[in-house]
Amino acid sequence: MKVLLVGDGAREHAMAAALIASPTCPRLYCLMNNRNPGLLKLASGYALGDVDSPKDVLDASKNFGVDYVVIGPEAANFSGVPDLLEENGIPCFGARRRLAEIERSKVALRRIMLREKIPGRIRFLAFSSRDDAVAYAAQNPENLVFKPSGQVGGKGVRLIEGDRVYLLSATESLKKSAAEAAEKFSLGLALDEKVLIEERVFGPEYTAHFFCDGSTFIPTPLVQDNKHAFNGIEGPETGGMGSISGPGMLLPFIEEEDASRAKDIVEKTVKAIQEEAMMTYCGVVAGQMMLGTGCWDIPLEFYSRFGDPEGVNVLNMLDLETGASFEEICSATISRRLGALKVRFKEVASVVWAIAPQGYPQRRDLAQGHPIDIDEAAILEEGCKVFYGSVDRDGDRIVTKGSRSLEIYADATDLQTAREKVARAVRHVRLGDGWRLFYRSDVGSRQLIDEWIEIAENARIASRHRESKGVLYRRIDFVPGKGKIVYEI
Repeated sequence: MKVLLVGDGAREHAMAAALIASPTCPRLYCLMNNRNPGLLKLASGYALGDVDSPKDVLDASKNFGVDYVVIGPEAANFSGVPDLLEENGIPCFGARRRLAEIERSKVALRRIMLREKIPGRIRFLAFSSRDDAVAYAAQNPENLVFKPSGQVGGKGVRLIEGDRVYLLSATESLKKSAAEAAEKFSLGLALDEKVLIEERVFGPEYTAHFFCDGSTFIPTPLVQDNKHAFNGIEGPETGGMGSISGPGMLLPFIEEEDASRAKDIVEKTVKAIQEEAMMTYCGVVAGQMMLGTGCWDIPLEFYSRFGDPEGVNVLNMLDLETGASFEEICSATISRRLGALKVRFKEVASVVWAIAPQGYPQRRDLAQGHPIDIDEAAILEEGCKVFYGSVDRDGDRIVTKGSRSLEIYADATDLQTAREKVARAVRHVRLGDGWRLFYRSDVGSRQLIDEWIEIAENARIASRHRESKGVLYRRIDFVPGKGKIVYEI
């Protein structure tokens, strides 16, 4: 069995390690933008090229003579890599372009959910320009969220809390700034609508991944990603500075009923987009969920691939002693026989910390070009694993490329013990030129988890109350000249 893996980040390093751990002993080949040191160690061969280019991926697939391809980054799905491979008779574990629309366009996702009356709906409006968005927001004093309409890795999201901004001029300035940020990050996405405004919801976030062959949805352990750059949920949003999972399939603040609602939302959404596109989903699909205060579980967005760093948790929790390997899951998904597999996960808690050079995420130019020293043996002795991210092998050196350089994983019977392992392991990473690294040391901490438990319980109380009154999807608007308008979404 010969497999091509597309991508070169920490997520793809974890995918590669999971693939070659299979008892089927596949030969792994990689297509990378940069020479990821972890992938270089695991691959039987590699090619450098554009991982988002359908042509480059097809050429690499033919050159290596692989049996199938596994997609890592979402942009490869958006650009139609799986489509071109399938057209040329090469199976692919990855969502085709039309199906990946539920990630590429948040507006498309919201409209599908509204049309099909899928649970988890919230009020939204989409605008083709920031001026239109600002004009609407000026007439609405309530709490709003401004988002780029497409997938941009968490960048460009702005929250406007009307009840906490007391000066009208300050509120209007914030709304204009938020619309500009959303429009900026949507440029180049080839989407008609650039700015999405949603009602503000609050609660703990979590990611629910599923292996999907179009009819079978196999759930994986729930994971919480921590996107803010600094401790205490502070600083700009990033691609993800760390993640937690478990113990087992849930999180300390997410209950079985929440997980069941998330699965229902993901299944119904995928089935709706499959029917609309007349295509079959193949790969990983995920809902980045929020247990919202007064609205139960809602999807903030969808993924047509593993989250990063969340995928590192999920793949390392696969139980190969009692269940299928990742390669066996990929093969079964491609051949539409996923339902015949037994997929099991270890009953552990896991923690991932991402480590990045100072400058990330806003000044990536400052975070580039630094030599990084990683003592893998010492990290292993601490009971951890290291997965290389935004770095490049340059001769005998490994240099940073401006984003998250690596992710360190550990598991244990509880989150605190796993976190302590990672905290010891980060001491074995440094930059050779004196530039500083940073990471979120509170990911997996007892204090942060307790805060989320309290917030989650308050969210459930409010949601139960609204549901008991039959107003879970009822909204009220005040329109100048018309007064109060009550409607259902």
